[in-house]
Amino acid sequence: MKKNSVEHIKHEEVELVPPDGGWGWVVVFGSFLIMVVGGLPIFGFSILFSPLLISYKASSTKIAWIFNSYGIGWSFFVLFVGPLIEEFGWRKVSIIGALLNFFSVFLTSFAPNPDFLFFSFSLLGGVGNAICLTSSLIVVSRYFEKHRGFVIGVTSVGGCVSAFIGPVLANYLLENYDFTGASLIYSGIVLHQCIGCSLFQPVDWHMKPAKSKVKSETDPTELLPALQDSGNKENSVTKSELLQNSRRSSKISGYSIGSLEQIALDVSYQRLKTIEVNEGTEEKAFAGHCLLCKKILVSTYQSLKNLRYIRVVIIALACGFYMLSYINFQMWIPFVVKSADFSLEMAAWCSSAASLGNMAGRIFTSLLADRKIFNVIYGYMFGTLCTGISVLAFSFAEQYKFFLITACFWGFSIGMTMCLNSTVMINVMGVDKFPAVFAISCIANGVFGFVLGPLIGAIRDATATYTHAIRLFGALVIISFFLWTLMPLAKRYDKKKNIKT
Repeated sequence: MKKNSVEHIKHEEVELVPPDGGWGWVVVFGSFLIMVVGGLPIFGFSILFSPLLISYKASSTKIAWIFNSYGIGWSFFVLFVGPLIEEFGWRKVSIIGALLNFFSVFLTSFAPNPDFLFFSFSLLGGVGNAICLTSSLIVVSRYFEKHRGFVIGVTSVGGCVSAFIGPVLANYLLENYDFTGASLIYSGIVLHQCIGCSLFQPVDWHMKPAKSKVKSETDPTELLPALQDSGNKENSVTKSELLQNSRRSSKISGYSIGSLEQIALDVSYQRLKTIEVNEGTEEKAFAGHCLLCKKILVSTYQSLKNLRYIRVVIIALACGFYMLSYINFQMWIPFVVKSADFSLEMAAWCSSAASLGNMAGRIFTSLLADRKIFNVIYGYMFGTLCTGISVLAFSFAEQYKFFLITACFWGFSIGMTMCLNSTVMINVMGVDKFPAVFAISCIANGVFGFVLGPLIGAIRDATATYTHAIRLFGALVIISFFLWTLMPLAKRYDKKKNIKT
């Protein structure tokens, strides 16, 4: 009887695929909300914290270090996000990140001096946003397969929305409240990230059969005798426990014997944890925590081992050069326009035009990302090339009209590239390696920002003009484009060395 039941279940076992819809759209909404709210401290930094920085006469160097320390902390902590998610799940990890992001603004409202921002804003905010924003991209990519490019593009649009409302919201709050009151309200808005994080259910709950559904349903408790250990009643699994845990398995009509065994093992493991706590075995608990830390570190090391792929090295270098140019050029646009004897208002409009182009580029590309006629890698490379050309063209601008046109074109190109940034990594290395590849690319961003960022600033100070620094930004993007042209050779090299994804 037992043998027939097992054969019946094996016969009904089906391949599971991501839902590509359903609860996935709720997850997309949550990720979009996280992107919008999570970006507020970044884009509102120069306005929201300006009363504190101005009152203490903080130097430009200190302000730059505070902001760049945020990016460095973000870039390096991303490496641990994937292992933490594997161990604790999307929801728990992302909610912790949301709380850290909230406390980064909340504690800053009581900052005694600008130096406190290195802890509150740079450390807490950098780590918090590294967790939240990375988690949102990972969870969306796991819920979708057919529409993956579109939903990642929609999620990334949230960053553009945040860029619009962040400075305006910060300015409005400061006009109606003092610095402390404005920061407290701002932190309360940032706390809404927890709403988006709470929507991150495990994708296993919503997996669906790849083909037709199974007509008959097998009772998972039919295999209970085979899974119970009659000689050890303490660790045996009861029928009610098995049913309770099986409800959180994938929603298919049949259960494989492997999935039922895993359910039984999970129940037994939970019992053992409860027994250890009840017995008060502190030594075992300490050993368990050490084992957990070791597991996370080993998983992090395994992520770094992906650098053995030449493809990953190319992605990391190309992203590092591109992001260094993107972030610094965006910050310098108002200064360049202002140095050309145009008003501050005109400089602000130029930045707004770039943001509008950015949003338009992301929306346009997200609609094309999943089309069969659209090649993700070629689209990404085209956006990269256009970005480099527009930056170089901006350095030759003298009239305001030309500044405005090149800024719009640059923003649209940035939108195209950033919309496909995650998708192209998945396309090259696969969705399973995406967290590790994304983390490695972020580390490259942090290293290049730390090393090359001050160097480019020194070039600007030495030449007393922005022209050479802007052209260097354009050259870095062009280098990024040529690195991507080496990707076919990298694929062949990895294949030749029998290194497969």
